Amino acid sequence: MGVKEMDKKRTGEEAKDHFQKAIAAFPKYAEAFNNLAQVEIQLKDGKSAVEAFRSATQIDPTLPQANVYLGQFYYENVQYKDAEPYLLHASADQPENAQILTALANVEMQNGETDLALTNARKVPSLPNAKQFAISHLIAAQALTGKGPDDEIAKEYEAYLKEAPDSSLAPRVKEALAKLKSK
Repeated sequence: MGVKEMDKKRTGEEAKDHFQKAIAAFPKYAEAFNNLAQVEIQLKDGKSAVEAFRSATQIDPTLPQANVYLGQFYYENVQYKDAEPYLLHASADQPENAQILTALANVEMQNGETDLALTNARKVPSLPNAKQFAISHLIAAQALTGKGPDDEIAKEYEAYLKEAPDSSLAPRVKEALAKLKSK
């Protein structure tokens, strides 16, 4: 019934009430928490949405929408340790999603997991819409710095410049590439 209320595009309060009743009756009903979170988003209550999505993933850690939302939420709030498990689940559910995989690689890099970051960053170029996520090449280059051959780092910089020649990072990447090649 709550889904029907959401579909009617009412204020969301009625749908919220239905989902809260469903949760009260069935406290392990992950989809009810997931749907409640969606209503909370419509109601512009981000804190309650996060709480509901977290409750949903505690019951069912594989809920795709909850994992994507929580991964994005923690990523955008620079809480990389918190983002990582949700992005891992989301990438397992959507292995062809270049955006999720790029975010996961960046989170892993930020968390000091350079080998994992390199592995995931290198998957991105073979995915659909990969050119939108050229930054994955810079993540790979960063992961290689200090432990990979300079020619591999240079290839990542060159691939980035080929895919994003007009980006705001391009001048710095060109400079880093020139320094690398002058060694």
